[in-house]
Amino acid sequence: MPQALPKPLQSPKWAIVAAVLLSLVVYWPSLGYEFVYDDATIIGTDERLDDPAFGYKVWVAPWWPKGSVAPASRPLTSFSFWVQVQLHGRHEAAFHFVNIALFAALSGAVAWLTWRWL
Repeated sequence: MPQALPKPLQSPKWAIVAAVLLSLVVYWPSLGYEFVYDDATIIGTDERLDDPAFGYKVWVAPWWPKGSVAPASRPLTSFSFWVQVQLHGRHEAAFHFVNIALFAALSGAVAWLTWRWL
């Protein structure tokens, strides 16, 4: 006969809270960091992000200019960059805060799904 789970483990809320808090503790220091790698170029200097019409263009055109090594498109990421520049400019801490919040939410969702499946 299988044993019942201890009372705290019968609800996913503790796993969700733990996952969210752990992700916040680990990534909170990034609020003081600058942009790195391609973020310095893509977010820091790309003037297209200032254009109010670029929010539409990002869905229908490649991100990199023609003739570049990697003419790829990443519309959801590019759109989120555009939205953030429209909302709060190019402040590194604001971009990092959004990333931390998204990661914390995702961590909570993964904890909930894991609890649900087990």
